[in-house]
Amino acid sequence: MTTSSGANYASAAPDGASDSGTLTGGSDVRQSTSGPGPFPGPNTFTPALSATAGARGDSGLFGAINAGASAGDVAEGRLLVAGSSAASSGGTSTGINITFTTTALTTVALTFDAATDLLATTTAAGDGASAEVNASFAVRSGGTTFLNYAPGELNAPVSASGVGGNDSFSSSGHFTTSVDLAPGTYQLTLLSGAQERLQTGVEVPEPMSLALLGTGLIGLSVLRRKSKAS
Repeated sequence: MTTSSGANYASAAPDGASDSGTLTGGSDVRQSTSGPGPFPGPNTFTPALSATAGARGDSGLFGAINAGASAGDVAEGRLLVAGSSAASSGGTSTGINITFTTTALTTVALTFDAATDLLATTTAAGDGASAEVNASFAVRSGGTTFLNYAPGELNAPVSASGVGGNDSFSSSGHFTTSVDLAPGTYQLTLLSGAQERLQTGVEVPEPMSLALLGTGLIGLSVLRRKSKAS
C-alpha cells in the first residue's frame, strides 16, 4: 500500500517552499504545505486555511486490511493576492495492492462503506476553483481486467468561478460488487484521491479569498472468497 501527498503555491506575493513525501509499505505520509501558512496539523481532513494564504495536501491509511481500513485525503488552497495572477494546487492519493490466488472457480466479493464530501467556493471576479474525488477498484491478471468498479457516487467533480461561486457534492453509502474468477493469481487494486486547483486573474482589483476542500473516506472490508459448487 502507498500514500502520497503534495501541494504547491505560486504567486506574486512571498511564498514558502513546498514539501512532499511518499511512504511505501506504510500507512501515513507527512503533510505537504506551501505558502505563508499557518497550517493545521497532519491528518486534519477539514477546512482550516480561512485566515491566510497557502496550499496543503495530506493523506493517511489507517487500520489493517483484513480487519477493516479507512483512508483519509485532503487537498486545500487559499490565495490572498491583489492585482496579480496566481495559482495554487494540492492533491492526495491512496493506493492498495493485494495479490491473491484461487485454486477453484471462486466468487470474490468486495464490500465497503464510503463517504465523499467536496466543496468549491470563490469570492471575486477572476477566481476559479475545481475539485474532484475518485475511487476505483480493479481485479486483474496479466493484461486482462476482470473487474473495474468505480461507483458514480464516489467519482464526482465540482467547480466554481467568479463572485459568490459555490458548488458542492456529498455522498455516502454501502457498496458491494463481486466477480467470478477461474483458478489463477490476481491483483486487487484500490486507487482513491482528491485533487484541487485554484486560479486568480490579473483583472481582480481587490484581495480575494478562496477556500476549497476535497475529502474521501473509505472503509475496506475483509475480502471474502468461497468456492462455487461444480
